[in-house]
Amino acid sequence: MYNLLFLLVVAPVIVVQSWDIVTTVADQLEFYDNGIKVQSEVMPSRDLTALTYDALHDTLIFVDKQSDNGSIFSYNKSTQKFQCLVAKKTHENIQDVAFDPAKELLFWTDLYERSIYWISLKHRYENYVSGNLLFKMDDELPRSIAVDSCRGYVYWTNINVSKPSIERSRYNSTEREVLIDNNIYMPISLTIDQQTKKLYWADDKEGIKYSIESADLDGKNRVTLLSGFFHQPNALTVSKGFIYWVDWGYKSMWQLSKNPPFDAEPVIIKDFNNETPFGIAANYKIEDQIEGIEECNALKALLPRNSKTRVFDTITKDVRLNDLITTDVESTVSPFDTPELSSHLETTTSVVNLRNINSKHSVQKAFLPRNSKTRGFDTIAEDIRQTDLKTTDYPNVVSPITSFDTPELSSHLKTTTNNIEAYLTVEERKFIFCHNFCLNGDCHINSEGKPECRCDKLYLGNRCETHVCYNYCLNNGVCVYGDNGLSGCSCPSNFEGSRCEIWKNPITLYVNVTSG
Repeated sequence: MYNLLFLLVVAPVIVVQSWDIVTTVADQLEFYDNGIKVQSEVMPSRDLTALTYDALHDTLIFVDKQSDNGSIFSYNKSTQKFQCLVAKKTHENIQDVAFDPAKELLFWTDLYERSIYWISLKHRYENYVSGNLLFKMDDELPRSIAVDSCRGYVYWTNINVSKPSIERSRYNSTEREVLIDNNIYMPISLTIDQQTKKLYWADDKEGIKYSIESADLDGKNRVTLLSGFFHQPNALTVSKGFIYWVDWGYKSMWQLSKNPPFDAEPVIIKDFNNETPFGIAANYKIEDQIEGIEECNALKALLPRNSKTRVFDTITKDVRLNDLITTDVESTVSPFDTPELSSHLETTTSVVNLRNINSKHSVQKAFLPRNSKTRGFDTIAEDIRQTDLKTTDYPNVVSPITSFDTPELSSHLKTTTNNIEAYLTVEERKFIFCHNFCLNGDCHINSEGKPECRCDKLYLGNRCETHVCYNYCLNNGVCVYGDNGLSGCSCPSNFEGSRCEIWKNPITLYVNVTSG
């Protein structure tokens, strides 16, 4: 009898239900299998909205619009751990979220700020308290967002009906381009499928019409998969064989084949009656997404059978909100290596004969600085050492722009650096010393052989690390800038001046005069 009771108690905890779709409804994550609800998880939240699923780490990431402290949260389905990822701002309207498990980067759109933000979920990475700015837009209204983990692009939709569009850029905000801006009205939701190398989106067209469409990742070969009436699509996702979307018009969830016949009709898989679902995500296994896709080898290497670690599990175990919020500086700099880094490292390895260097100059690892903030030669040498060199006989080569504790070590490393340079061409030297040195600008080697930066118009500092707007406008003024650089501040009604430093309200002095 006791054994039976024990099983009845623990079974709901240990049984893992199979599911194919999850959606956010009020304060719950609802899981469905073939249209049947198999599980419901009540979150310590009030109003769950946008949703994405990290299949690599079995983790759901979602927005809560009514939380007092946080905006974006995660729920690890395997460990049942709930975690706050992004702190709440006073004014915000987060519309969508996307996550790259390969680089551990979280992106989201904020309609109120007309901006796209990101944070890194790497352990103890220094993020701005409410996100690092990727783009601040003027006329665009960013709504949906998706990432291409295999090629390093972030995609988003602009729902300004006067000029709607689907756009993309690199993770570091470069190579921004408009992919689609014709015959489109309000691209409300967007997703990416690695297996088909396609974009899929829902367009809430003017009036009572809507469409489900697809295109190549560069916006070409556009196809209308479904065109219909009366639906009001809000969120869309894809699985191995189907497209799913949440419809606010019917308060329902729908399904369509990714390769539908010409006269295909969508199938309703769930009617929510009086409830209104918001976000939706599919249980689309990483193995199925990237099978046979060469560009996804980096993601493939992270699969459990190819990796000895589960990074996100460590994050959910160790990282608290305070770990992610470690600075009050709003960064607009992306910390990512370029897609060409692997090929550069391979070239560098063949050019810099570390065995010869090791036989002449041995540097003890114990004496090297552990917290170098440079992103130059030390990063390359570390990556070479970890990926290409299989013994511990090689030197810990350090960037010549790193400061050292002792004159002896500095002199020793200077000699080592000079010997390294003897192996390099001018272009190879520029790559090694300039790689990721200038964060927002162009790098060159000066007459002294040191890297120097020519900063973009909107950045300052020795490494172009500071945005011109940082701490410029006072008293809650909004920094205004454009392609030509800083143009001033938009001040609150009770302040004025070039930096909103002057209080408009006159100061009244009360003088108590007593007669003698």
